[in-house]
Amino acid sequence: MGRAMSPEMQVLQQRLREAQEGSEAAYRVVLGWAAERARARCAARPAPEEAVRAALLLLHRLRHTYQPTRCPAGWVDGVIALALRNARWNGRL
Repeated sequence: MGRAMSPEMQVLQQRLREAQEGSEAAYRVVLGWAAERARARCAARPAPEEAVRAALLLLHRLRHTYQPTRCPAGWVDGVIALALRNARWNGRL
């Protein structure tokens, strides 16, 4: 059994659901939250904004894989980690 989500995660979960249903406003909220999370994770890296951009592009491409019943933080963190790994592998970071 999973832990209860914080109110912030519950709101983000709802915004992700709305974004998957086509809400542009909800999608902007999700991207803003994900960008801040990526910036915090990438601050010590060379070219941090390039890393954030790579993470947001991958999040956009994988947005259909989010399962609305799950906590969004783990999914976003996984996408960020994958984007950073891909960027390093391709020599962009």
